[in-house]
Amino acid sequence: MHDAECYTSSSGQLLAGLISAQVLADYHLHMHNDLAQVVEPVLHRHLQQHLRWSQELLAAGLEVYAQQQPQRADSVLCDIFALATWYRWPLPGVHSLGTRTLPKELPATGLLASGVEPEGIRLWRCPGREGDEIYLQRVRSVGEEADMTHHWAGK
Repeated sequence: MHDAECYTSSSGQLLAGLISAQVLADYHLHMHNDLAQVVEPVLHRHLQQHLRWSQELLAAGLEVYAQQQPQRADSVLCDIFALATWYRWPLPGVHSLGTRTLPKELPATGLLASGVEPEGIRLWRCPGREGDEIYLQRVRSVGEEADMTHHWAGK
């Protein structure tokens, strides 16, 4: 079986932390900075899409957005979680357990278990005795060949 980063958290703390003003501000800043630099088309579309969806989530609120757009909400939450853990943004109640082997039986992917697999990550939230265990695999792969013609123009 494959290994994944493993974290523990209570669901209430996790979701509240992911949509906190500070984490969303960090996420939006990071997305804007990346959009200015990324030339690979698949990743650029992913960044634009998730920035738009995170703004929709912020405007509607998590409960409403998760009911109206469950896969979008789940995809944005997974993306925020992946960035927050990569850059070590503080997430209240979230603790790293290091790398672990994935359990044999896993629920549907996503923090809200909607089955989403955002570009570059797979994430599962498994209920545990002392809170949820969250398994994260970073699987980013870019297109076979990026179109660099517009990037190198004028050089």
